[in-house]
Amino acid sequence: MIPVDFAGIPADLPRLKTLADRHGFKIIEDAAHAIGSAYEYKATTYYCGSCAHTDLAVFSFHPVKTITTGEGGAVMTNNDRLAEKIRHLANHGVERDPSRFITPHASLFTHDSIPQWYYEMHTLGYNGRLTDIQCALGLSQLKRLGWFKEKRQSLVKKYNTALEDLAEKKVIILPPWPEDSNPCYHLYPLRLGPHCVTHRDHLYQELREKGIFCQIHYMPIYRQPFYQEEYHHESEHFPESEKYFASCISLPLFPDLDDNHFSFIVDEIIAFLKS
Repeated sequence: MIPVDFAGIPADLPRLKTLADRHGFKIIEDAAHAIGSAYEYKATTYYCGSCAHTDLAVFSFHPVKTITTGEGGAVMTNNDRLAEKIRHLANHGVERDPSRFITPHASLFTHDSIPQWYYEMHTLGYNGRLTDIQCALGLSQLKRLGWFKEKRQSLVKKYNTALEDLAEKKVIILPPWPEDSNPCYHLYPLRLGPHCVTHRDHLYQELREKGIFCQIHYMPIYRQPFYQEEYHHESEHFPESEKYFASCISLPLFPDLDDNHFSFIVDEIIAFLKS
């Protein structure tokens, strides 16, 4: 099972872990949006990606994420066996630990001992490593994670306050902030509510014409050509996904969003939806 910490909001990982223990499946947390996010369980704080309730977790360091290395990501685990397998896969399947060698060929060596240059390829792996330059950028970004989180949370609260009137009238639906979580929001996914009389795409186009670049997160994968061709899923099989997709629009959310631009975004949204 691959639960997603969508927009930085932690999935209900402890509950899923209970099910996994009962039914014997594994959990990979998609924490691509959620570095810095945390949740409470039994009076203890856990961070997304800690693998306290999962077998693996993945982060993304894409340029628009909370911290970036320019591209790439990381896989987290507390399982030594899985960690070793992931390292092999990320490094061409190469093994350099002499204690793990399988068939060191004596004919290759000029001395009785295995030379230091020797290595073995144990599986068909990939070149999945971050460069040293990317790692240096990521480490410098990591030092600022607390500030990034504070700014993002502050902007989410400002959006919620500014749009509260429309939310009370059910013209829009604000993104959730669960009581037992401390999310580091990557997105601000607004939804049009049951009392909204315009289409989501009309709002999107209006904002874009004003120079406000929103985004739709996300188009359901069964609508993509590859999945339609391979699996032939019909949209009516996923009514909740369709309902969400038809109503969602992500507003700009980044630490350097200043008060003037923020006010412009909010004023344009309110003016359009009220009209």
